[in-house]
Amino acid sequence: MRTVLCSFVQGTLSNDQVRQLGASLERVYAEQLGRQPLRILWCELPAGQAFTEARPSDIAYVMVEVENGLDQSRREAAMLALADEWARVANVGVDKLMITLADGALFHSYLKANRDRIRPVSRPWFLATTLAHLWASRRRKGYLAIRSNL
Repeated sequence: MRTVLCSFVQGTLSNDQVRQLGASLERVYAEQLGRQPLRILWCELPAGQAFTEARPSDIAYVMVEVENGLDQSRREAAMLALADEWARVANVGVDKLMITLADGALFHSYLKANRDRIRPVSRPWFLATTLAHLWASRRRKGYLAIRSNL
């Protein structure tokens, strides 16, 4: 199963748009990179906690896990297709999106670095509360959301 991390600024997407984007990402991923299960994790950043060009940001960031060593032409075609679909569903320009297709090894290094920043003694509690939050968000909003602030 591949993972997709999607961060967006509070108020820039509705719950319906997030659910539509999830379905669109799955469809475009299958068309461009092959059908396989995706785990899409959403992170809503509180307004005022993201900045681009020295001003509050409204740019979404999407990090998509792909196979190691994916051919560059396939990678670029998939990024363009994913960005175009995001722009269509979110009703924004592609300039409001930063997207990366990261090799699985790099993607997992990134996740490990995030886990490693949490003290070992706190990791079980962090994992338990994260899983509870994921479950609650799935029931309330219809998608898996992770917390932006611990």
